Amino acid sequence: MRQFCGVTLALLLTAVSSTPQQRAGGGSVTGTIFCEDTKEPARRADVFLLEPVDPSLRFFPPGGGFGAKTALDGSFTISNVTPGEYYVIALYPGYISARWYIFPEAMAPEATGLRDPLPSFVQRISVEPGGAEHVEIQLKRGGSISGVATYSDGTPVPYMALNPKIKMPDGTFEDGSSGAFQADDAGNYRVDGLPDGSYSLLGALSDGPPVAVLGGAQAGGGGWIMFAGGGMRPSSACIITVAAPKEYTGVNIVIPLTGVYNIGGNVVAKDGHRLNHGMVRLYPTGEPRFPLAARLAADGTFQFRRTPPDTYTVRVEDASDWKMIKEQATFVQSFSTASVNVTVTDADLANVSVVVSTDQ
Repeated sequence: MRQFCGVTLALLLTAVSSTPQQRAGGGSVTGTIFCEDTKEPARRADVFLLEPVDPSLRFFPPGGGFGAKTALDGSFTISNVTPGEYYVIALYPGYISARWYIFPEAMAPEATGLRDPLPSFVQRISVEPGGAEHVEIQLKRGGSISGVATYSDGTPVPYMALNPKIKMPDGTFEDGSSGAFQADDAGNYRVDGLPDGSYSLLGALSDGPPVAVLGGAQAGGGGWIMFAGGGMRPSSACIITVAAPKEYTGVNIVIPLTGVYNIGGNVVAKDGHRLNHGMVRLYPTGEPRFPLAARLAADGTFQFRRTPPDTYTVRVEDASDWKMIKEQATFVQSFSTASVNVTVTDADLANVSVVVSTDQ
């Protein structure tokens, strides 16, 4: 499965709004953004330029620093753009973003393996020194999924984060590029701007108090996820086949209050001492794409709360020993990645032990 380290959409939009558009010898990009279905301008849409990514790279260069908002007639101007190749990305509520189709996102040809023509709203330009590029983009309205997030007693789950996962040709699920959505204070949600495809919908909440880490700091104590249809496995989730612009209603997410259990334990070296640094991930065995994650506490323990019955893999990464020297955390020893499988049936698992070996 692809694993990449990239700039999140939120950070990228921050860059759009805050990066000064002052590059000597640059070109300019102008254009107009319209809505294909209404023929009206996309007013106050976010527009930014995104550099193409070489699929052979394992990292992504910074991008999105050149941007603007459209005027009331849908027009925009981006000045002083560093010469180079760019995609023009427009973000407008309810409409499909070209970013879905640009590597490493889910609909990119490099990700799907398909070679179908890209939609007309996916436009790539070449900016020359002192040159001027102009684009006209017709945005296509996407499909949508809506429902309500509740606890099993019927009370709402306010402000739960929701993320659509699109089914790939190989049957796996990937993050979409539409970003995360959020339920309102009554648990109602609507995920929109979706290209045609089959989706599962993941709801997530932070869960548990912060844990102490080395040096007295605290880190998040894990979290909680549940797919529409129940459970943490995307393969068992409710599948929604979206055909834009239809809205698919009644796709509810229910958080069980009973019949869920805690998984806790410790991470130890082969000599029996507990480690004080590492990342612990929890996922249904065989389906590692969307794990829970928690930092190892300073006493070498970890805990995940309210997991439904299933078989899980507990995986420890970045495991190491550190010690305090004159109030400074000092690295001592790194350890290899290790994992164990556990089965949750009808009781908490409090003493899961993951044994790690020293790196050679």
